[in-house]
Amino acid sequence: MSAPGTTVRAVTVDRRRHRRIVLDLVVDLTRHRPARWWVGAALLTLFAIGAGRQVWYAGPAVAVPVVLLQLLVWWLRAARSAADGLAVGQTVSTGWAADGELVVTDVTGQYRLPRGSVLLVRRSGRNANVYGRSLQFVIPGELLSDDDVAFLEGHAAGPGPVATSPSGLARSLRVTEEVQTHLVADATWTVVRTADFLLPYVGAAGFALLGLLTTWAGFLWLAGALLALAVPAAVRFVRWRRAFRAAFPIGRVLHAEVTPEHLAVETQHGTQVLAWDNFAAVSSTDHNVLLRHRRRAFGAARTTLLPLGLFRPEDIHQLAASVGGRR
Repeated sequence: MSAPGTTVRAVTVDRRRHRRIVLDLVVDLTRHRPARWWVGAALLTLFAIGAGRQVWYAGPAVAVPVVLLQLLVWWLRAARSAADGLAVGQTVSTGWAADGELVVTDVTGQYRLPRGSVLLVRRSGRNANVYGRSLQFVIPGELLSDDDVAFLEGHAAGPGPVATSPSGLARSLRVTEEVQTHLVADATWTVVRTADFLLPYVGAAGFALLGLLTTWAGFLWLAGALLALAVPAAVRFVRWRRAFRAAFPIGRVLHAEVTPEHLAVETQHGTQVLAWDNFAAVSSTDHNVLLRHRRRAFGAARTTLLPLGLFRPEDIHQLAASVGGRR
């Protein structure tokens, strides 16, 4: 394991590597299907059998488009995972900070990860899929050695002594039950009104309407199949709400700092230093600040939520000026 601050490993993504990253992500998605996906596949099979009883070609007419749609969804998910930080021409690097934390740097900012901040690192092809306690990302596999993975998962010590000094970020706020409730409510509303969330339900409603207007049962089967495919997403949404609530437990102290160059946010799972170029817009509710990330081609809609009480009035003005100047 390298000594802190002495070794920086970097990879610049070219077109060939980008295609390989996306392909490895698709392969990983196909290999690791949860039980709920098989439930959706079983429901789709039943729909196809039921449709085939009317006319012989109805079953394939229902199944083939849905299968192709699933493959397209997997490809788009892989492409959007590689859109932020792993696009063609972008550079990602890893290295050790002087305080013994592993630092991951890309165009979106800098992420400082202490020991045990990651639940799992799974290698797939040339990729390393990192599942953190408060963030998830994909990185070229050569940037994380086996020793690095052991450190992140908490199985091994770091390369040097870890500093125990308190946070140097200017602002702090202790999470109360009220703060947690408002964060979860605003985060839920932010997600359910996005096109990513609504698309399968709007599509199912459209096919159902066509079925009612044309009286062809195939459209109704397609609507049912889309709803079946949406079941895993609905389950993921429920699990995401639980995970989001767990990321802001009552009693945790959040730290943040707003400067003309960046927004820094620290939790017990690490520190994120995010450049203002990452954000497209800033808004607020009665209780929280919402920072909408700049969306790249095929990229997922992302919003960072932080309690309004974490910031001073001058911090809010700085947020508006920094993000507003980059729209």
